[in-house]
Amino acid sequence: MKKNLLFYIFFNFGILFSLSVLFSLSNDCLETLSLQKFSNTKALNQIIGSNNSGKWFELESALWLDKYIKEKVSGFELDFTVWQKDSHMDKNNFIQVPLSSGELFELKTTELDVITSNYVIESKSVPVYYATGNANMTQFLKEKNFLDWLSLVYQEYMSGSLITHITISLRKERIILTLCGECTANQEVSLFCSWINRYDEETYEDDEDAYVYLWFQLIKSLSEKKLIVMFKNKLSEDDVQKLRQNNIFFVDEIEYFQTPDDGANAERFQVAINI
Repeated sequence: MKKNLLFYIFFNFGILFSLSVLFSLSNDCLETLSLQKFSNTKALNQIIGSNNSGKWFELESALWLDKYIKEKVSGFELDFTVWQKDSHMDKNNFIQVPLSSGELFELKTTELDVITSNYVIESKSVPVYYATGNANMTQFLKEKNFLDWLSLVYQEYMSGSLITHITISLRKERIILTLCGECTANQEVSLFCSWINRYDEETYEDDEDAYVYLWFQLIKSLSEKKLIVMFKNKLSEDDVQKLRQNNIFFVDEIEYFQTPDDGANAERFQVAINI
C-alpha cells in the first residue's frame, strides 16, 4: 500500500514537473518570437516585463494573427484611463455617454490587449466554463461600446463642435485630453492614454495642437477597427450563442504552435468575423 502511494505521488509529481517545463519552454519561445517579430511595436517591452500571466496568450494571439492572417500588429496594452470632474467623490457614479445607436452606456477606464491594422483584440485564455461569464461579457461589451463611442468623438471633432483641451502633467509625464460636447453628454471628460506621454513624444515638447492631433489620429484609427475576442480554448455552443446575441465577433481554438495550415486558419477567421 505504501509503495503504491509513493508511486502515485512520484508519478503525479513527474507529470506536473513535465508540464511546468513544457509551459516554460512554450513561454520562452513566445517571448523570443515576439521580440523578433515585434521589436519596434508599441508597448512590447511593457507586456513582456509585466507580471500578468495573461500576457502569454496576448503574445500568442498577436503571433497567430501575424502568421496565419498576415495582420500587422501595431501595439500592445493600450489603456485608457477615464475620469470626469469631481468623479473622485463617488467612484460608482460613472458618466453616461451616447452610442451610435442612441443608447447610453457608462464610460469607464478601458484596457485593450492587442491592436492590429484592422482589429482590436481581446485575448482570453481562461478555462472554457468562464469564457462568457458575467464579468467577461461585461468586459467585451465595454470594449465594443468604447470603440463605438470613439467613432462619435471623432465625428464631433471633425465637425468642429467638440471642445478639446490638453493638460500636460509634468510629474507623471501624462498628456491628458479633456473633451466636452454631445458625445460626452455636455460634461467635461478627461482621458489619459498609455501610448501618449511626454517621454515617448519628446519632439512635441509642450505643443498643445500637436498633442491634440496625435490624440485624434489614434482615436480615428481605433474608431475604424472591429473588436475580436480570441479564445485559447474551444467554446461551447452556449457560449457561441451568447457572443452572437451580443454581436461580439470571436475566434476560438487559437494555437500558434500547430501544424502550418495558413489557408484553413485564414478561412475560419474570415467566416468568424463576418457572421
